[in-house]
Amino acid sequence: MFGGGTALSVPPMISTVLEQVPGELAGVASGLLNALRQAGGLVGVAIAGAATILAPHVSIALWWVAAMGLVTYAGAAGLAACAPVGVAVRLRR
Repeated sequence: MFGGGTALSVPPMISTVLEQVPGELAGVASGLLNALRQAGGLVGVAIAGAATILAPHVSIALWWVAAMGLVTYAGAAGLAACAPVGVAVRLRR
């Protein structure tokens, strides 16, 4: 489920960000976006791992945070899946 939410939410996010950049800088912006996304994931995993090892009672809270993240990704994926329908309806009017 988490992977599916990510797969459905990341491409629209990337295209939205890259639409805001001039064409000649699209390659630089794409590389920077992906590098920062990877670094953010790295830092998040490192913090979660350190918190789990250093404070075992925190691991229960981390499960709740992971569950909320899953729900958030699922919601974002649902919105991303509905976006083409909304655009089509708007263009039709």
